[in-house]
Order: sequence, then C-alpha cells, then structure tokens
Amino acid sequence: MPQKNSNIPVILNGIADVFENRNVQKSDVVYVFAQIRKILEQTKQAPYPTLRFYCNWSAHHRLRDSAIIYRLLEEITEKLLHIDRDANFHDHFPLILKFELLRDEFSSFCKEYDLNPYWASVQSNWNEVFTKLLSHLIEVPIEFPSLSEMNAGQKDYGKALSAYNRIMTKTGGNACGVTGFRLAEVTDERGSFIYWELKTNQDWYNVQGALTNIFLKS
Repeated sequence: MPQKNSNIPVILNGIADVFENRNVQKSDVVYVFAQIRKILEQTKQAPYPTLRFYCNWSAHHRLRDSAIIYRLLEEITEKLLHIDRDANFHDHFPLILKFELLRDEFSSFCKEYDLNPYWASVQSNWNEVFTKLLSHLIEVPIEFPSLSEMNAGQKDYGKALSAYNRIMTKTGGNACGVTGFRLAEVTDERGSFIYWELKTNQDWYNVQGALTNIFLKS
C-alpha cells in the first residue's frame, strides 16, 4: 500500500493528461512508464512484475542488478541449448520477454487506478505504444556485471555470480552461454526495424529474428 502522504494522485493526474492525447509520441510512452515506476515503487506488493521490469528497463542506460535479469539470461541460454535445430529460435523471444503479459499487466494497472485503458484496449493502439517503447530501449543492454566486478567482492553480486556460474556450467563456457541481451536497430531499403543481439562472454553478435517485424516509423 502507498504511504499516507503519497503523491500517487498527482502522478495519476499526469498520466491521465497524457492519455487524453490520441497522437502518441515516444516521449509520452517514456513519461508514462516512468510515472508508473514511481507508483510501483510505493506499492511494493503490486502484482505487476513484468510491467515493473519494463519500467525499470526504460529508466536506465544499462540494466544489470536484478534477479529478474539473471533469470532472463538463463532462460535465453536454456532455449539456445535445447531448441530443435530446425525450429525457429526467434519465435521464442516474444514469450521470453513476455510481450503479451506486459500488455495484460498494463491494462490491469489502468483498471486498478481508474485510468483510460485506451493504449492497451485496442491492438493497433498497443502496437504503436509498444513499438515506441521498444525503440526507446534500443541499445539499453540487459547483462551481468563483469566477471571481475562479481569476483571483486566490493558489492554483493552473490545472486549474479551464482546465475553466471550456472550458465557457464550448463554450457561448458561455450558460445551458448548468454551473458547479455539488447535490442538494436537495422535499416534497409524498406526502413528501420528492431532486431536483437546476444552477448556471450565479451562479444555481442547480431541475430535478426522476429523483432524485425516491428517497423520504426519516423
């Protein structure tokens, strides 16, 4: 529950004002997710883990100090290890990144706080909002701290180091051990699209997959 002197009503008024504008800008999306993050920080028991994750991701230049991140990187590694070579690995990313669950939680949040569900209630609206959110997240990596940082002991990276070691054990330290993930932009004669990159050990490599279907409008 929020504190007695909560500023949540003020924050909600700001979000509601943005929702009044039907011409959604990327700055509007970034603002709304930042404001939702403020509310979720005051309501620690709020059942919106995926929404909270995207709010945190959109608020940082790099995201790496979270058990959720470590689980995500482990899950990507698991998919790389066990997926059939003939299957389309790229199709798993919307599931791993919980695209549909984000929409569901965003909608539930709006209902809980009596906000207009316009952004999430219609598929075309959500596509526009979600594309602008992803475009904001381009080049914002999700990754482990460096191995030297985790081993230095200057900060409690126990959970990070445990997850990292599990990944390295499962993969034998080979290229399937994913230590980072980020979105990136690719441009061709059709325009600009979002794709994704994985980091293994110290190197990033491009994997063009299902996210290339998300077109970035100018």
